[in-house]
Amino acid sequence: MNIMLLGPENSPLVSYLAKYGLVRVVNYELKPRDFVGYDYLVSYGYRHIISKDILDLFPTGRAVNLHASYLPWNRGAYPNLWSWVDDTPKGVSIHILNEGLDSGPICNRQLVDMDDNETLASSYAKLNLAMVSLFKDTWPLAVANGGFVYNVHPIDSGSYHSKAQGEIVFSKLSNDWDTPAARLGL
Repeated sequence: MNIMLLGPENSPLVSYLAKYGLVRVVNYELKPRDFVGYDYLVSYGYRHIISKDILDLFPTGRAVNLHASYLPWNRGAYPNLWSWVDDTPKGVSIHILNEGLDSGPICNRQLVDMDDNETLASSYAKLNLAMVSLFKDTWPLAVANGGFVYNVHPIDSGSYHSKAQGEIVFSKLSNDWDTPAARLGL
């Protein structure tokens, strides 16, 4: 099995996915021809939009994204920040990639408990651990079924925030990622 992992080279998924086949890790924009011959596309920490031309190369359920929010809330940039600012559920999700931004059908999601002493950095680290764990729990069944399946029926609400909106909030934080997260919801 050939797996394209979009995200940082030091991703905790690299060694895990290597047990299932050949893994190519990429953290820059690619052309559709670069995806030919891959069975699965997994996006985790990837900061580029994936075009329809690329997504069309993968059968339904074979291209997924791991997102640090409890979708449909906090689609887009800085999902951890917005879960505190907007006081929305804190969690992680795996969704099928589509042309929209974090808007594909949700395969699995999990709420993550946070305590009052969290900073943006500590809550982000906690979300990433939960995201990797959720993926490892979900991946074997997806492979056995020939792809991830849509099984979460979200309500017709949620939220989206752009990178520019997040940067405005960050510009006002004196401690950047070390800001106590509970202060953000005021």
